[in-house]
Amino acid sequence: MAYFCKKCGQPFSDLYVLTHSGSCTKGGCHEPYAGHETGPFHCKKCGQSFSDLYVLTHSGSCSKGGEHEPLD
Repeated sequence: MAYFCKKCGQPFSDLYVLTHSGSCTKGGCHEPYAGHETGPFHCKKCGQSFSDLYVLTHSGSCSKGGEHEPLD
């Protein structure tokens, strides 16, 4: 089972490691993603679909403003 950071999409093998691994590349600390483990992943602002959570969080600007954010 994989655990993902909801801000940067990075996978972790352990929830403890995710929450105690230090700084997230998107700022602050890593935060657990509460959604499903496999794609598709949808942006909660625009609804666009992505096959990978990391791609969603690193795909650039959302058409609704800011960056894409995963739908939990």
